[in-house]
Amino acid sequence: MKFLSPKKTITRRRTRNRNDIFGGNLFELLQREKSRIPRILKDCVEIIETKGIEEVGIYRVSSVVSEVQKMKELYSKNPNIALSELRQKSPHLAANVLKLYLRELPDPLFTSHLYHRFISALDCSVPEFRFVELCHVFNELPETNKTIILFILTHLLN
Repeated sequence: MKFLSPKKTITRRRTRNRNDIFGGNLFELLQREKSRIPRILKDCVEIIETKGIEEVGIYRVSSVVSEVQKMKELYSKNPNIALSELRQKSPHLAANVLKLYLRELPDPLFTSHLYHRFISALDCSVPEFRFVELCHVFNELPETNKTIILFILTHLLN
């Protein structure tokens, strides 16, 4: 299996305002929200699981870019109104908003400094050793990242 270096993959856009939901500091957002999972992730997952769980290609089908941008701006201004409006739209929009949020994080959930260790673990030819090494590297992630990754994985398994 061949992987691209982080420099050759999609670059992350930095936000102008560190307090923004999109592109802002994850730890500061969670402190402000007094939560372990960002509200935007909980909202999008709830909509996808209630309205879109039977949709084919829920994460593959793109939404209109202007609608995604509108939801991004609305979440930054008023998350309650954004959630209300998002509930009235296609579940594909919620999936696209979720993907945009993750793409715009300043540092990926599988952090940049552990990237090469994850790739090395995946390259291991012995499945048992691969699993053990992946678990070992996963446990080195910040607790916040692990919690969010497990939340997303649980959702994807539904």
